[in-house]
Amino acid sequence: MAMPACLGYHGILALELVLAWVSFSPIFPLLAAPRRDFPHEEPPSPAPRVLCAAAATAVVTATAASTMALLRRRRRRMEAASAEQHRGLGDGIGRRLSSGAVGFAVGAAVIHTVAVVLGAPIFRRAPETAAFSLLMSSFTSLPVSVTSHRPLEAFAAFLRGTRPALHELGAMVPAACCVLGAWLGAIPLCLDWEQPWQAWPLPMCAGGLLGFSLGCLLLLGYQILENVSRAVSVWSSEWRAEKRA
Repeated sequence: MAMPACLGYHGILALELVLAWVSFSPIFPLLAAPRRDFPHEEPPSPAPRVLCAAAATAVVTATAASTMALLRRRRRRMEAASAEQHRGLGDGIGRRLSSGAVGFAVGAAVIHTVAVVLGAPIFRRAPETAAFSLLMSSFTSLPVSVTSHRPLEAFAAFLRGTRPALHELGAMVPAACCVLGAWLGAIPLCLDWEQPWQAWPLPMCAGGLLGFSLGCLLLLGYQILENVSRAVSVWSSEWRAEKRA
């Protein structure tokens, strides 16, 4: 029963990775915009496009995280009665979505505060900062809150090296890589290149997407290698048993 569940998680991670890039499509034209004729001219606000990407990404990550968690729940309840199973799954969906909504709001507030403390514009680019906070929260705190009953404790344990459950791992690894990617994406903001894509918060949005994608790919590769290693170990044990017989 473990292999189909792992394959299900792999498929969800791959689909989430593809849909995350699709939901990010409103921002791509801003990243590829040509150099402005007047370098010191204030660039147009990217807030509406970032908000669109944040909304789409929130839907994608919440759906993927909920599906991962419910797959694990369904596997545990395979022997339960059908009516009881459907009722439990319904209750689980409502509880996880409410937990995700709270985590999404709290995460956006925390990210907004940290961004302002680290130097993000407070008033001049307030809509952009808010949109960036919502986008980052949809990549990080939202999926972690949906997949875990106690997200802060689970994430702290993950940072200490404790391996969480598979469905929690599928949210935490991309979230951690997303934060790292956004942090590294702040580097171009300090460079005097006068490029349109250097406007706040476009480099950090792109860095967050690339970090999230790297996290999904790393997790996919790790899980696939682990499954292959387990399959080879089982095959080797069976072959040795047959050889002894």
